[in-house]
This record gives sequence, structure tokens and C-alpha cells, in this order.
Amino acid sequence: MTAGEFVDGRPMESVAIVALLTAPGPRPAALLLSGEAGIGKSSLVNLAIQLAASRSLRTLVATPSEMGSRAPFAVVTDLTAGLNALVEDLPVPQRRALRVATLDEAPGSGLLEPHAVGVAVRNVFLTLASRGPLVLVIDDAHWVDEASRWVFEPY
Repeated sequence: MTAGEFVDGRPMESVAIVALLTAPGPRPAALLLSGEAGIGKSSLVNLAIQLAASRSLRTLVATPSEMGSRAPFAVVTDLTAGLNALVEDLPVPQRRALRVATLDEAPGSGLLEPHAVGVAVRNVFLTLASRGPLVLVIDDAHWVDEASRWVFEPY
């Protein structure tokens, strides 16, 4: 995929995505696509996902929806799916909190500590990023559930 493969009607944004995902060398970077519904943001997100895949970049994707926005930690669950080995390496309080938040473990008698979930997610992402480029994609961020939003806002 090259800069010449634009999303129809969105050449500037397409070029920005290609530049972000093909720039040499490790460096933190972020891209936020915002705007009215129906202007092609999801097409741009799909371009980013396809480009990341073509470059073998580790890509974690969440696609929240209106219905899912009522489920606590739905986006956290989407982004950490398939990362069980990394979760198992976390300190016990973080591991337990994340496993309870993602419904992989029963809550038991204790309260779920949201801060521990946030620290666990951060540590999982940092571990992945230390192993190579990491792309996090959240399409339709306005539907991110409140608990996941709380996890990501402090960072």
C-alpha cells in the first residue's frame, strides 16, 4: 500500500495515515480522526488497519458500538483479546483486575479496582510496544464505554 492508494475523497488524511505507519524508526505517534458521521472515518481506519497488517505491525483493534457502550470494559476486552500470556505475566493484583474486567475471571467477594485495570492495560501495551511497533485502533471512539474511557483517559 502506498501514498497513491487513497480513500476516495480523503487524500490528505490517507497520506497522513501512510506517512504515520511507514515512517522509519521507532517513535511514539498518534492520529485522531474526528468529524461528522458518514464522512469516511471508518474507511480511513480500515486503510490504517490494512496498511499496518501489510507491514506486519502488531495491531489491536476495538470497534465499539452504541449497544456495547453500555457494557463496562468492552473496549478494554477488545484490545486485550488474545493477550493472555502477557496478562499472566502481570503482578497478581493487576492480572486479577484485568481478568475480572474482561470477564475471564469471576469477581469473587472483592471489589474491582479500576485503577488496577488501567495499570494492567498500560503494562500490557508497554510490553507489546517494547517488542516492536504497536498500533492501537479504536473506531467510533464516541461509543467507548465509560469504564474503558476511564482506563484510557489518564494516559
